[in-house]
Amino acid sequence: MFKISKEDIDFIRSNIPDGEGIIKVANEKNDINILLLAIDAQITYRGFDGDYNLNDFGLIAQKMYDRIYYEN
Repeated sequence: MFKISKEDIDFIRSNIPDGEGIIKVANEKNDINILLLAIDAQITYRGFDGDYNLNDFGLIAQKMYDRIYYEN
């Protein structure tokens, strides 16, 4: 089991396509990189503004990505 807060799980479920399934597969395979790649894909897809700066979603998602990465 990974170290991940309830708030981060809720964010993933709400903002990552098939977030619940990704969490489940990452846990089953004991591979946090599956989850991190899904978060990174969403940051790339919708986390930047027109000037390639992180927007509000991107800032939240990047902080969450970093937190999950460093805690695991």
